[in-house]
Amino acid sequence: MEREAFVFENGQTFTAWNVQLTGFRQHRETFPRKGLEADGSFRGNILRYIVETADVSFCALPGTIVVGQHGQLSSGDDGFYDVTVCSVEGADDHILVCGEATRKFGYETS
Repeated sequence: MEREAFVFENGQTFTAWNVQLTGFRQHRETFPRKGLEADGSFRGNILRYIVETADVSFCALPGTIVVGQHGQLSSGDDGFYDVTVCSVEGADDHILVCGEATRKFGYETS
């Protein structure tokens, strides 16, 4: 059973297991950027990236997380998803956490 890390915004970490990511959706976004040149002028460009969202579920120890919390969940491929917790259900010796996961990647500038 692979273990992943869930990191809260305050830096607190706990272990998650049986991580399932399903229902992947992707779209492209752009963001205008301006950079300051050495001569004091501004140079503009466009940042393009892919936003991927998915439904996520995982197991954790009781008392570690509640609905509405945010954090980052490692994904096994050296990436992290930003997660918003939508539901928490108790089980025998653990809880089942469900939420929405988002990550951005494939950054390009033009």
